Amino acid sequence: MIPENLPTLLASSQRPAEDGAGELVSSDFNNFLTLLTTQLQNQDPLQPIDSTEFVAQLAAFSSVEQQVRGNDLLETITDMIGAGATSIYAGWIGREVADAGGRLIPDGETLTLVVPSEPGATSVEAVMRGADGTVLARTPLAQGSDGTLPSDFTRAGNGQTVSIALEYRNRDGLVADRAARIALPVVAVEGGAESARLIRADGLALDPNDVASIASGDARP
Repeated sequence: MIPENLPTLLASSQRPAEDGAGELVSSDFNNFLTLLTTQLQNQDPLQPIDSTEFVAQLAAFSSVEQQVRGNDLLETITDMIGAGATSIYAGWIGREVADAGGRLIPDGETLTLVVPSEPGATSVEAVMRGADGTVLARTPLAQGSDGTLPSDFTRAGNGQTVSIALEYRNRDGLVADRAARIALPVVAVEGGAESARLIRADGLALDPNDVASIASGDARP
């Protein structure tokens, strides 16, 4: 006779393995074969179980085993890709990058940024805004030159992540509003293939896709 709890044991043996365990799959596979042997030994000789059922059970378990091994392989490949991406971005350490959105974590020191000329504009200001868009500070700059953000301007950021824009004006009002490009060196790289982050000297963590420019350590964008 077939043990009453055999179907339950078989179903349990066919459940996918959870985190990590190829060892669990291997152990369950051995249990599965033991259960099949027990099933054969206890079947009614006058009404033997259809052999196709054994084949179907074995095929189902083999499929689960292959899926688990495939998942383990994909995780390994993902880790390798992540390590490769980090190595690529490691080449950016020491180089100066500017955030496309003009973001910065000011520390009270003077900073220099490029101030392009804007046709039709007669003046330009650097405008610092907080995360909520509130204007924290303004300072006038000269067009077509490197502009210096004085320490009293950067102190207004109070160590928080802010954005700095260049507002160009003439007597009729606002002509253009551009994100400033302040280049600071990359000091570290964190994360993997899909989560690599560049840690800049000011402490800002940048997604490589958010970099507006990259230059050697002694150049400006």
